[in-house]
Formats: sequence, structure tokens, C-alpha cells
Amino acid sequence: YVIIISISSMFFTYIDAIILGIFVSFSYIGYFNIASIIIFGIISLFTYLGLVLLPIFTSLHKEKLRKAFNNVLRFLLIFSVPIAFGILALGKYLVKILYGTNYLQSTLPLYFLSLLLIIYIPTSLIGTLFLSKGKPKHIAKSIIISLFLNVILSFILISSLLKVSELWAIGGAAISSVISKYLLFFYLVKLTKKKLKLKIESSIFIKPIIASLIMFLFLYSLNSLIIKDITLYSGILEVIVGIIFYLFIMVVIKGITKDDFILIKKLLIKGAYKPLQHNSLKKEP
Repeated sequence: YVIIISISSMFFTYIDAIILGIFVSFSYIGYFNIASIIIFGIISLFTYLGLVLLPIFTSLHKEKLRKAFNNVLRFLLIFSVPIAFGILALGKYLVKILYGTNYLQSTLPLYFLSLLLIIYIPTSLIGTLFLSKGKPKHIAKSIIISLFLNVILSFILISSLLKVSELWAIGGAAISSVISKYLLFFYLVKLTKKKLKLKIESSIFIKPIIASLIMFLFLYSLNSLIIKDITLYSGILEVIVGIIFYLFIMVVIKGITKDDFILIKKLLIKGAYKPLQHNSLKKEP
């Protein structure tokens, strides 16, 4: 089952680009791939943590496991959710800075794919959780079903939106990927509660999303009214301002605590995951 999961996950990554090859020109496949590289490059930084957490989850049961899982998830969402909304606000400038103006058409699929940052990390953690409990078949079956759904949606959306333009065709590929992975996530949430008796707290998503939405509106207004064209240096400055603004909102709505700042400091200074393990077992979500 683990091999099936690995193969299916690999197909999940490339299937949209393969299907696009049937409908659109090579240049538009390139635009789509650039958007995918940006998003999945960011995702990989977070999903790597799943490999670190596998032995931790294996040794925990029931209430301790619930606390550890939800606290780790809450901590990761504090970072991944604002990145998603940050890309929605600054994605066009990110593509321009990284790849140049010739690749700005990558922005449309990038906007859609950025939504994956909200649920891809939780989905990966759930997968790690099932593997740690010796139940890989549930994940394997879920991924295969989601993969088939993605293929069907891709053919429908790409062929339909191709009538509008090739740009919207690659947007359709991104939309199909987002829909199938969100459905996979919601199914796995229910499966986790049913098979592992572990409830994933929906409240841990709410505050990062609220703060990120406010940050997005702030950055969007800033770009619309004040900053008309972003350079590398002004872009870096705007990212820093956005981070500070987001953290301020999170503190105000009590979405981040003093303990979180201490943990962030330890991770930045020591670069170790041991403090994360220690704190996640102690603190309620």
C-alpha cells in the first residue's frame, strides 16, 4: 500500500500537465508547470515535517495523540495559510521577479493552486498519521479515488475552458486539482474521526484564515492605491510589512500566543524539531 501511495502521489503531481499536453501548446504547459513548481516547492518545506513526526505519532495514543496532532497542525497553519493569501495578493509580482514578464501568464493557475497551501499540509499530516498506525490502505484507496476524480475533472474543465482561451484551459487544470484535493482532505478528516477516533479541530483553521484574509485586503489595497509596480526591494519590504501585519492581527485575535513565539525562536536559532515535539505534547490546541 505504501508503494501504491507513492506512485499515486507522483501521478497526482504530474497528471494535470500530462492532460494539458493533449489540449494546449507547449508554452502554456510551461506556464502551468511554473505555477506548480512555486506551490509544490513551498508545500515540500512543510510536508517534510511529516517524516519527522512519523515516529512521534507512532508512540502516542488517544488523547495525547489528539493533542499532539492538533497542536502541530495549528502551528503549521499559522505559516501556510498566510502564504496562500500572500500569493493571492502578490503572485503576479512573484512570477515577474522569479521568471520575468514573459511568464506572467503563470499567474492565473498560480492563484488557484495557492489554495492548496491551506489543506495540503493537513492532508499530508493525516497521511502520516495513518501510516504511523499501520493503516496505509485507507490512504491508498482515498488517493486513487481522488486521482481518478482529478482526471475526469481535468478533461471536463480543460476542454470546456479551452473554448475561452488556452490561458483559461490551464486555469481549468489548476481548478480540477484544487477541487479533487479539497474533496480528498474533507474525506480524510471524516475517515480520521471514524477509523482513528481522532477529531481534527476546525477552530484551528479559522483564526489563521481570518488574519490572512485581512492581510490580503491590506496588501491588495496597498498595491492598488499606493504601490503601482513592485520591484525586488519594494517586494521584499512589502512581504515583511505583510508578515508583521498578519502577526499583529493574530495576536489581537489570540490566534498566536507567547509560547508560539518562543517555539518559533527556538526553531530559528537551533534549527531543530525536538522543541516542536516537546511543546506540541504539552499545549492544548
